[in-house]
Amino acid sequence: MKQELWDTIVGFDLDRPAGEYSFSKRLAYENCWTTSFTSQAILEYKKFMYLAATYEFMVSPSEIVDQVWHLHLIFTESYSEFCQLLGKQVQHIPSTHNKEDYLRFKQAKERTKEYYEKEFGTQPESIWGQHDLFDSLIDEKSNYDIRKVTNFGILAFICFSPISYLLLKDIYKGIQGTNFIVGIIAVTLVTLGLLEIFNRFRLRKIVAQIEPSSFIFDLSPSELIFAKTQSLEKVIIGELNELIEAGVIKVNTNKTIEHQKTETEVELNEAQMRIVEKLDELGPLTYDQLMRNVSIKPQYRNIETSINAIWKNFTTSKKYGRLYAINFSLISIIVLLSLTRVIAGYMNDKPIGYIVLTTILLIVAMSKFLERLSKQLCTHAIPSYYEDVLIESRNIEVKGQWRYFLFSSKILSSALVPIITVVNYSANSGAGTNIGGGGGCGGGCGGCGG
Repeated sequence: MKQELWDTIVGFDLDRPAGEYSFSKRLAYENCWTTSFTSQAILEYKKFMYLAATYEFMVSPSEIVDQVWHLHLIFTESYSEFCQLLGKQVQHIPSTHNKEDYLRFKQAKERTKEYYEKEFGTQPESIWGQHDLFDSLIDEKSNYDIRKVTNFGILAFICFSPISYLLLKDIYKGIQGTNFIVGIIAVTLVTLGLLEIFNRFRLRKIVAQIEPSSFIFDLSPSELIFAKTQSLEKVIIGELNELIEAGVIKVNTNKTIEHQKTETEVELNEAQMRIVEKLDELGPLTYDQLMRNVSIKPQYRNIETSINAIWKNFTTSKKYGRLYAINFSLISIIVLLSLTRVIAGYMNDKPIGYIVLTTILLIVAMSKFLERLSKQLCTHAIPSYYEDVLIESRNIEVKGQWRYFLFSSKILSSALVPIITVVNYSANSGAGTNIGGGGGCGGGCGGCGG
C-alpha cells in the first residue's frame, strides 16, 4: 500500500467547507442513511478511489459506494481537489447495459474485489455485498403490500357478514344489548393484550435474527431516542441537558435559555454546536423558540428521515406481512361479531345506537392498534434490544445521550424540567426544507468504472 497517499485520502474532508448542508448531511438525507452508515460509506468510497488511483485497470464500485460517488461529482470543486490529491482524474463511466458493457463491468467488479482484499482485507458485506442500506433488515420482500392485504380483508369481511348473521342471529337473541357490549369490550381488551405480548415477542425475535453486521446495531443514542419516542423534541432535550450540565448554556430566571461562556473549553458534538450557534446568533431564547429554530437543522432532520425509513422498509418484508395478517385477522373477527350484532338488532327492530357506537369505537381503536404495529420495531423492539443486550455486550459507556436514552426524564437537570413543553417538533411537519435534489431513499445506477 502507498501509505502516504492513503493517509492523505483518509484525511481529506468531504465536508469542507463546513456548513449546515454539508456533503455528509446531504448524502445521509437523500439516501435515508444513519449517521454511522454514512461515515462508513464515505470511508469505503475513499478506499475505492484509492484503488482507482493506484491501479491502471478499471475498477467498479458497489451500488452504495456509487451513491457517494454520484453526489461527490456534484460537489465539483471538492471533487476536482480530491482528484488532484489522487494524482489522477477519475472518470465516472455509467453502464449502457449492452453485452460488451456487462462483461467489462463484471470483470471490473471481480478485479475490484481482488485489489481491495490485497490492500484492505475483506470487503464489508454491508457496503459491497448489498444493494441498499435496508437489505440487512429485510430478508425477503413481501409479494404483496399491506394496503392490498387490508383491502382484500375488508372485501372478505363484507362477504362474510351475511354468513355470520345467519349463523349468529339465533344466539344473539338470547343476549341482552348491555351484556353484549360489556362482553365484546372484554374480548377486545383480552385479544389486544395477548396480541401485544405476541407482537413484542415476535419483533424481538426478528431483531435478534438480523445479521450482526447490520446498520441496525450501530445506531447513535440520538437515533435510538427518536426511534423510541418518535419525537425530535426528546432528542434535543437530551442535548440541552448535556449542555446545561457542562455549563455551556444556562436557564435564566425569566425562563429563557442563554449561551454561557466558559473558561475551560468544552468539546461539543455537531448537534450541540448548532444549538450554541443559534443562541449566539439570536441571543437568549425561550424553550419553544429554541426548539423551532433547532429542530429544522439537518443534524436532527436526518435522524427523523433515517429512522422513519427503517419502519417503512420493514413493513415491506414478509416477516412483517405475516405478523400483520395475524393481527388483522383476529381483529377483523371481533369487528365482524360486533357488526353482526348491529345487523341482527336492525333486522329485529331493536335499539342499536349504543352497539353502533361501540362498533365504531372498536374499529377506530383497532385501526390505531394496527397502525402502531408498523412502528413497533422502532419504538420498542430495537431500543429494548440495545437496553437488554447491546449496551452491556459492547461495554458502551452510559453517559450523555446514552444515559438519557436509558433513563429519559429521570436524569434531566432541575433547571431544564420547569421550562419543557410537550410539543413534537417533526421535520415532516413542514418546518424544514429539502436539502437535496436526489430521488429519495434508495436508487442507483448500473456499473460505474474509474
